[in-house]
Amino acid sequence: MHTIKRIVSALVWIIPFSLIVSVLLIFVFRVIPSLEHEIIKNALIAFFAAFFGAFFAFSLGQFGKYTDRIRKHKAQHINSLVKIERILNRAIDTIDKNIQFYQNYYRELGIGKIIIWTSDRIPYDESLLDDLININFVNDYFTFLVDIKRVNQDFETLENMYEEVKKYYFVYQRIDSGVYEHNLSVCLESIEHILNFMKKLYEDTVQLCAKSRVLLDERERKTFLFGIHVSKKYEKNFEELVKNEAVKLNKEIEDCKKESQEEIDKLKGKTLNMD
Repeated sequence: MHTIKRIVSALVWIIPFSLIVSVLLIFVFRVIPSLEHEIIKNALIAFFAAFFGAFFAFSLGQFGKYTDRIRKHKAQHINSLVKIERILNRAIDTIDKNIQFYQNYYRELGIGKIIIWTSDRIPYDESLLDDLININFVNDYFTFLVDIKRVNQDFETLENMYEEVKKYYFVYQRIDSGVYEHNLSVCLESIEHILNFMKKLYEDTVQLCAKSRVLLDERERKTFLFGIHVSKKYEKNFEELVKNEAVKLNKEIEDCKKESQEEIDKLKGKTLNMD
């Protein structure tokens, strides 16, 4: 953008200068004797040829630098999208596992069992925001980061709360059964809220991953303007493209789960045969 401003600024000076020179030329050709017209004409042609040639070379060089910067920024944008897609794939898997963990914790705490509380923190990377170009996707990814930080903090808070209650009841014996049961009910209520949040977060993360894929596919759909074009906002048909991509992604996830379960079943079968 700065380069374009410089070129426009140069044109602002060149156009009036050209007009003034044109007026002078008309004046010169009317006043100076006709025998000297050819000499003056050749000198002026040489001057303007050199001047505009130098200006064209300068403009071309500045445009080349400008396109190189855009290509570099586009490459950083694409690399960030690739990294974000990988992070989101891991996040989807982690959220799915944590949903299963928390459903199991809810059942076991509900029947009075003592549990060893473990949950995986959902991965994210804030630094990738800096190289993204598409403003809409920046906003969506920022919302994802806020949600991930919140739920990771909720994991830690709930785990610490349960461990403290368990320690003070069973080890230190400083609280009675009534206080212990009350705190367990608080834990169960918190688990419900976290489960509901994670189920929505799972769907949102799948959608965001689908959006990152659609933006990566944009490279194939838009190759004009020397291959430097990158949309700063979502396309008109973006939602439809995301919907189709989300269907593909969900199918990939289900196929992956099915393959993993088949591998687990095979291993179980081998263990039983060995017994």
